[in-house]
Amino acid sequence: MTLKATRARLVDAAEELRNALLPLLSGPVPAPAAHLLCPLDYAFDNYRSYITRHARAPIEALMVGMNPGPWGMGQ
Repeated sequence: MTLKATRARLVDAAEELRNALLPLLSGPVPAPAAHLLCPLDYAFDNYRSYITRHARAPIEALMVGMNPGPWGMGQ
């Protein structure tokens, strides 16, 4: 598999996960929270850029996660 194909598969998998989770966020916000943010949605373009830039062989792992700071995954 080419590097381009590997990156495309990673982006596709991330989009699939995001799309599966978005319905969970469509209901009312549970108390005591006032707002609910979904970095899988609002920061997806930044995440796609991260995958495109850093996913390459022979790396065995690609670190993923969320930074809960004031700018979330967009830092």
